[in-house]
Amino acid sequence: MKIKINESQLKRIVKHLPLNEVGGYDSKDLMGFHGGMVQGEITLLISRFVSKMEQVMDYMHSEEVTKENLQKGLLFINDEIEGNIKRLGELTSEIYFDDDFKKEMKSYIKAVNKMYKYFKILVDVRTGVYGDSIVTGLTGLSDDMTTEDLTLEIKKKLVGLADDLGAIGEKLSQVRERYLKRLSDN
Repeated sequence: MKIKINESQLKRIVKHLPLNEVGGYDSKDLMGFHGGMVQGEITLLISRFVSKMEQVMDYMHSEEVTKENLQKGLLFINDEIEGNIKRLGELTSEIYFDDDFKKEMKSYIKAVNKMYKYFKILVDVRTGVYGDSIVTGLTGLSDDMTTEDLTLEIKKKLVGLADDLGAIGEKLSQVRERYLKRLSDN
C-alpha cells in the first residue's frame, strides 16, 4: 500500500519530528566528542610546535650556539613540521561546520609549510657518490652562512610565523566558545 503526501504535508510532519541535531551533528554528545577530539589534537600539535620553537629561540640566544648545532636543529624541526603539516591537514578535513576555522587552519598550514620549505633549502641531508663510496651529509644554503647569518634567517622565519600563530590561537578560542554555546543551547 502506498501513501501519497504533498510537499506541505511532508513539511508539517518533519516540523513535528523530535530532531536532536546540534551544529550539523545528530546529537550533542557526538558533536562534543568529535569536535573536542579534533580541536584538542589541533591545540596540542600547535602548542607542542610553539614550545619547540621557543626552545630553538632560547638556544639561539645562548652563548653555546654553533652553526653545526643549528643545522642539526633545523633538520629536527623540519621532521617535526613535516609530521605536523600532514596531521593538521588530516584534522582540517574533519572540520565540518565552522568554515572560518577551516579557512584559518589552511592559512596556518600554508604558512608553516612555507617555513618548512625554506628551512629545507637552508639545510638538508643529501646523499652522493664521492670516489667509490656513497657519502651522506648536511648541505644547503647554510653551508655558506656564518652562525650569525643562519641565526638571523631562522629568527626571521619564526617571527614571521607569529601573526599566523596569533590568528589560529584566537580562532581556536572562538570555536571553543561556539561549541560551548551550541552544547548549552539545546
